[in-house]
Amino acid sequence: HQTQIQITFQQAGLEGRRFSSEIETTAYRLIQEALTNVARHARVGEATVRVWVSPDALSVEIEDQGTGFDPNMVDDSLGLSGMRERVMLLDGHLTIESTPGRGTSITAELPLAGASARSDVNDDNHSGR
Repeated sequence: HQTQIQITFQQAGLEGRRFSSEIETTAYRLIQEALTNVARHARVGEATVRVWVSPDALSVEIEDQGTGFDPNMVDDSLGLSGMRERVMLLDGHLTIESTPGRGTSITAELPLAGASARSDVNDDNHSGR
C-alpha cells in the first residue's frame, strides 16, 4: 500500500559518518514508525525529517502539520510505546509533542556513548607513543 507523502529531509553533520548498528537501526525504525503514523493518521501530504549529530548524540526529528492528537489520551496503536522502548534501550530521550489540529513533532536524542566513545578513548591512549 503506497501513499503520496512528500518528505523534506534535512541533515547536519552526517557526511561520511557511520554510527553503531544499534543507533542506526533505532533511528531508522523511529523514522519508519513516525512516517507510517503520518500516512495512516495525520491526513496530510507532507512531513519533515531532520537528522543531525552533535558531539554526544544523534538526533532525529519527524514533524507534520496534520491532525495531531492528545499524547495523554492515545493508546499504543500508534506504536509510541515501541518508540519509547527503543530509545530507552540506548539511554536516549524521546519527546512527543502534539496538539489536536496542530500536527505532531517526535524528537529522539540517541547518545553516541557506545563503541565510538570507547574507540576515542583508545585513540587518545595511543597518541602519545
